[in-house]
Amino acid sequence: MSRDESGDKTANPDQKAYTSEIWKIDRPLWFCRVYAGRMSSAVYPHHHAVQFYGEEKNLYETVASFLGQGFLEEQPAVIIATGRHTAGILDQLQHRMIDIKRAQRLGDLVVFDAERLLETVAPTDVPEYRHIESNFETVMNAFAERHGRHTPVRVYGEMVDLCWKQRRYDTALRIEVSWNDLTKRHRILTLCGYAMRNFLNETMLFDEVCRQHTHVLPARLAH
Repeated sequence: MSRDESGDKTANPDQKAYTSEIWKIDRPLWFCRVYAGRMSSAVYPHHHAVQFYGEEKNLYETVASFLGQGFLEEQPAVIIATGRHTAGILDQLQHRMIDIKRAQRLGDLVVFDAERLLETVAPTDVPEYRHIESNFETVMNAFAERHGRHTPVRVYGEMVDLCWKQRRYDTALRIEVSWNDLTKRHRILTLCGYAMRNFLNETMLFDEVCRQHTHVLPARLAH
């Protein structure tokens, strides 16, 4: 939908030049707050959601919807993913009329390689908060200079998924805890991705991952 038709303010052409005048969201991003027992489409000040996925295509669509909605709201974005997943997400964003190259050139979209970043923030099984913060402080300051410190930043991350695939369960959970601490200092809206197959016969660990998030998106069934 267009910004004018929705009643929202007209986009600043300098800030919004990388988005289409008319931008269609194919599927609203509905979050299920499982522990509250209710559905909500709201994005809360402390927003740390998790998407469990079966098929990678479904993951790409969900992440693109999440980040794409942020671009509509003039919110910058960070992608922390493997090379293949990054390519899939960027492709979905382009299908949604987002000019990826321009967004990156303006500094409104920053991409990290999840495998390399994981080696930096958690070279051992005990990730250090200072490593996580130092890697994002420069990015967050650059966003703040361009958009102001009150503008939320949308982040998609899957370092934790890599940890899970490596059976580094404690490391993944410690990263989640550290990230929750980081969101207390910065306005960050986060979406994590976990492959559902990681949790076969791991019910207790699945519950613990859910407890670290404010919202949970279950995996969609294959058609």
